[in-house]
Amino acid sequence: MSPIAPVHGSTFGNDRQRKSMTEAACLLQSGALYRFRVGFRPNEGDDIFLGIKPGAFSVYFGDAPYFHFDLEGRWQRALIEGTHFLKSFDGTVHSLDRVRRGENLILERKQLSFADASNLDDRIRRMAIDLLDDSRSRLTSVPAPDGTPTLSDDQIADLLGRISHWDHAAWFSHREKYLYHYGILPFLPPETANPIILQASLGDATGRQFGGASGTSHYLRSFDEFKVHVQSVAKLLGRRVLQARQVFLAGPDVLLQPTELIIKWLDAIAAVFPISADRLRLRARDVDVYSETPSLEGVHALIYEFDKRPPFTADEWTTLRDKHLSRVILGIETGSAKLLKTLGRRWTNTDLAAWVDSLPEATGVVIPVGIGGKEDATSHVEETVALVRTLSLKPNSLISLVDVEDLETECPRVGTKPLGTPLTAAELSAQRAELKSRLAEAVSDRKIKVTTYSAEKRWQ
Repeated sequence: MSPIAPVHGSTFGNDRQRKSMTEAACLLQSGALYRFRVGFRPNEGDDIFLGIKPGAFSVYFGDAPYFHFDLEGRWQRALIEGTHFLKSFDGTVHSLDRVRRGENLILERKQLSFADASNLDDRIRRMAIDLLDDSRSRLTSVPAPDGTPTLSDDQIADLLGRISHWDHAAWFSHREKYLYHYGILPFLPPETANPIILQASLGDATGRQFGGASGTSHYLRSFDEFKVHVQSVAKLLGRRVLQARQVFLAGPDVLLQPTELIIKWLDAIAAVFPISADRLRLRARDVDVYSETPSLEGVHALIYEFDKRPPFTADEWTTLRDKHLSRVILGIETGSAKLLKTLGRRWTNTDLAAWVDSLPEATGVVIPVGIGGKEDATSHVEETVALVRTLSLKPNSLISLVDVEDLETECPRVGTKPLGTPLTAAELSAQRAELKSRLAEAVSDRKIKVTTYSAEKRWQ
């Protein structure tokens, strides 16, 4: 491969120059997150940027279009002609647009058809092929600041080659493998960011998943099946694992199983995915991103049926913690006994309090907004706030409010009727604000944060 001739004396030192720079030029000069980076300058038009950051790499053409990839070359996010596109790990593609509805500006998410998604895949692949060709003949390299590792010609060819690998056949094969290894995904708790999802069980024996979404047939994987599942997911992820922060041990009943089985699951996970508390202390600028190795914070799990087994003992919690169960998240669907009965739940406030009291440290709490619809809106708010006020949640716990429609987005209903008449957008917003304010007041004597969450914000 012929070398790209560098441009010497290219500086962007003062504020006035920085304000006139494109995103590509700014990232080349001061994008510290991209530890390895290089710029290209065409004879006409904006500079181009290519850089590697922890677990990913990006390509910018001026301010736009831009593209973000995992280290296998699978595109994840793009901005093209003013529209944001997201490609999930399952291969589906969504567009994100800000649209005005009445007085509100909202983020609208739409899934692309198979044909449109395939055309976008091909367009991004063609971008990489053309950029590689141009880098060899029509573009001049622009160096990053002194001391910043640059990308060699071979590294540039390697990165762009990874993108060009993803033709229609490769994406189809990936989609097939994904569907083979995964069942319908459950709701992912907001604080479980960029997780590796491992499904120890699928579906829901009660017929409703968390928040009222319909449950498919329940199936508990045998331990041997789970071990194969863990290994298969690791292979499917490849170097995308570098983006993950933790493992989410999925299934509505994973924490309801015998302690010995949960320990075996945790051991199987740790045998494949390296977990280290040092991950929490690692800063992005301390990582050698081109030779980065996986390191995860721990394993998260969600429980929302508190009557199916007694809480773990202090000794059991210690063992589970030593096995890297780092976060237990409580799904409190409502404080209303009437709504709980409609959901098919049988737990009482006493059952929940026993679990909270047993927890040795801070936890996460997820509460749906809008569950029960118009008919039970008042009781949901009043009784949920009253319930949370009685719980001995530890300092630094986090209460997340999630719109029930977002739970439905991530756990599609299969013929299950909604719980009551859905709230309007204005009513949903009002209930969200009321719950946030009143819950914050209820836990104001402790270091507990109350936050809101939208599934639209989850860019996988």
